[in-house]
This record gives sequence, C-alpha cells and structure tokens, in this order.
Amino acid sequence: VAEPASGAMVTDLTNPENRKEAFSLLYLGINIGAAIGPMLAGFLFRNYTRWIFWGDGITSIIAIVLVAIYVDETKPTKEEIESRKDIINSDEKAENVNILVALMRRPILLTFALLSSVLAFVYAQNSFSIPLQLSEIFSDGPKVYGTFLFVNAVVVLIMTAPLSSLTKRFKPIQNVSFSAILYAIGFGMIYFIDSYIAFIISTIIWTLGEIITVTNTGEYIANHSPINHRGKFNTMIGLIRGIGGAVAPRITGAFIVAKSIRMVWPLMFAVSIVTFVLLNILHKIENNKGKLDTSRE
Repeated sequence: VAEPASGAMVTDLTNPENRKEAFSLLYLGINIGAAIGPMLAGFLFRNYTRWIFWGDGITSIIAIVLVAIYVDETKPTKEEIESRKDIINSDEKAENVNILVALMRRPILLTFALLSSVLAFVYAQNSFSIPLQLSEIFSDGPKVYGTFLFVNAVVVLIMTAPLSSLTKRFKPIQNVSFSAILYAIGFGMIYFIDSYIAFIISTIIWTLGEIITVTNTGEYIANHSPINHRGKFNTMIGLIRGIGGAVAPRITGAFIVAKSIRMVWPLMFAVSIVTFVLLNILHKIENNKGKLDTSRE
C-alpha cells in the first residue's frame, strides 16, 4: 500500500538528473532494514516472540512520524503543475484524463511494464526453483539457501552505490536490458553447476541484475509518469510488473512436474535473452520517437 506513494514522493522531490541516485538510496535503505530485521528476529524468536511483532508495529509508527514531521506534502498543486510545464519532459506533463487513458497514451511505458513483468517472473525463481534445486543437491538445502540469501543481502548493501554510479551514464531502459543478461547468466548457469562456490557466484551475478533492475525501473517509470498521476501510475505499473512474480510458482511448478527442476534454468536463460532483445528494440523505438518529437518542436 505504501510503495506507490513512496515512489510518487521520490519522483516529486527529484528530477531526471538525480532520480537514479534517489531510488538507489531508497532501495539501499529498504535492504538495510531487510538485512537487520531477520537477524533481530532470530535473537528474539525463542524467548521474546511477541516483541518481534511489537517491534514491527513500533518501528512502522516511528517511520510514519518521521515522514509526517520532516517531509512536507510533495503532491504538486495546480499552480505548481502549470509553472513546471516548460521544464519537465513531455511524458511528465499533466494529463487531464483518467489513469487508463493516460497509460494507453504511453504504449512504450506499458510495453516496458510487461517486459519488467517477465523479468520479475525470472527473478522469482530465487525463492521457488532455487530452494528446490538446492534440496536435490545438498543434504542441508534449507541451511545452504539461507547462506545464499545472506550473500544476496551483502551484495545489495555493498554494490548498490557503485553500480548506480557505473550505470549513471546509460539510460534506465538500457540498464534494465543489461540486467536481463545478468539474469540469463546467473540463473542459466545453474543448469551446469552443483558446487557450493558455483552457487555463490550465481547468486552474486543475479543479485547484480536485481540491483540494476530495481534502481532503474523506478527511475524509468518516474520519467514517464504524468505529474498529476504519479501515485496512480506507480500503482498500475506495480500491478502489471507484479503479475510475473505472482504466476511464477504456478507456471514453473507445472514445468518442473512435466520436465525436471534442472530444465528450468535453460528456460530462464532463453526468456532473459528474449527480454534483453525486446528491451533493446523498445529502446530504439523510444529514441526514434524522441528524435521525431524534437524535430516537430
């Protein structure tokens, strides 16, 4: 519920030049909490179980209070929308139509959302197919999986800022297409591996793809959302992207029953490569559209 509003607030408070850093910082903050939370819960679980839930509620209230005190209302007024007409890009200009019409007027963004949903489908294998694969290979599969999740968290914390800096000169859609290659390698290589070290390398590779995807997707959506529909666009695009992760266990589970767990990985490799190609085609279409709009002006 909070995520669309959070994305809209970040968009309101930034511009296309500094949005990548802002979304990267937000992503980093989320993952610091995600890394510390389970560790604290582990200490509290045996003797202070109730405090896991009390702590969850208290920290949420603290967060709300901090936002209420230190963050002013960011939603632009009609006067602010009018005053920004000449300084924002064409895709961010206000739309005096309902959300569905505004979204349909942006077929490139809609296509990007659908391709992002496919990447979410691939990424979801880290919480479904990978545990099944590990249980087949290792006698203590759950423990090994927990180690890889720890590696995932550490890589996110260490690499978010450097990757944001390294990819800054590229457009968000180019970066997301590069993350598809990292998914292809990171998940695809699981077909060939059965050693602990190789799985760690795989985890590092697809985690780098995760970082690039998350930080650049938010920026891309922000740069293509009308200034008066930012919250709604974050909601709609989030729903479209979420479909991929939601259907992944059902579809992949049926595939595993029909084939085998190991055959999932060539499939993920192929899906990622096709998505990479389609994202690059979309990038070229967007570039051509931008040149056409410039020539008309």
